Amino acid sequence: MKVFLSLVVALLVSSCANVTSTSEGAVLEDRVVENEKEVSISRRIYYFQHKLIPKWVFESDGAFYFDIYNRNAERLLAAAADIISQEYSDGIKINPVINRNAISISFPEPKAMANCYFVLVQKNESGFSYYTYEKSMKFGDEEFVGVVGGWDGEGNHSNFGPRTYRTEMEFVEDVIGQK
Repeated sequence: MKVFLSLVVALLVSSCANVTSTSEGAVLEDRVVENEKEVSISRRIYYFQHKLIPKWVFESDGAFYFDIYNRNAERLLAAAADIISQEYSDGIKINPVINRNAISISFPEPKAMANCYFVLVQKNESGFSYYTYEKSMKFGDEEFVGVVGGWDGEGNHSNFGPRTYRTEMEFVEDVIGQK
């Protein structure tokens, strides 16, 4: 009888394990598919914010900066629509920072780390500077944390550390105040 009960228990446990495994497998498979879509969009956003815009900033001899400063953003918005989506492009806002030789660009709220809330393009004596305010992981007990970064004309990335602010104006003042 003990052998029979042991076999029944073993059979029931293995049946439950298979059902649980199959159910978890299906859930995990759905998550993987969802994450691949999110990663794909995240990577496109990253490319747009961290590669394409800096390339235009540093390689257009000022044309990109002056177009954006004068609110001629068709090229930027068309690229965002083509690379990411029309909805994303519609969420981009451009704000010249008057008397500071700078332009702030705000993006729809990022869902993935390293995607930007805002970027700042600043004209200076040596050309241009490009700064980012990127979504980051939480540090300690802070409710919200982003990281200020930057790119130079050679494609090098700088990290200026975590911040806890949420507004575009705080970002602009923080970056311009660093000079």
